[in-house]
Amino acid sequence: MAMPKVTITKHWHDGSETIGYAEGELSGREFTASWATWCPIGALFYDTWLDSTGTQDKAIANALKKLNAVPAIQVA
Repeated sequence: MAMPKVTITKHWHDGSETIGYAEGELSGREFTASWATWCPIGALFYDTWLDSTGTQDKAIANALKKLNAVPAIQVA
């Protein structure tokens, strides 16, 4: 099964590289995602306000890793 198409429009991390945040689109759905050195990535979608699935989180994490986002991203 192919991963959904992900576009990251913005990503940020704190100065200590402990907490990260991103915004973007996954297959046309807007999302925000956050993660930390102690917590895996989690995403929330604007259009339904429902939490993301593991497959969606993995696709977002893969896109962020390609951009060398910090802190290091964990997937649940």
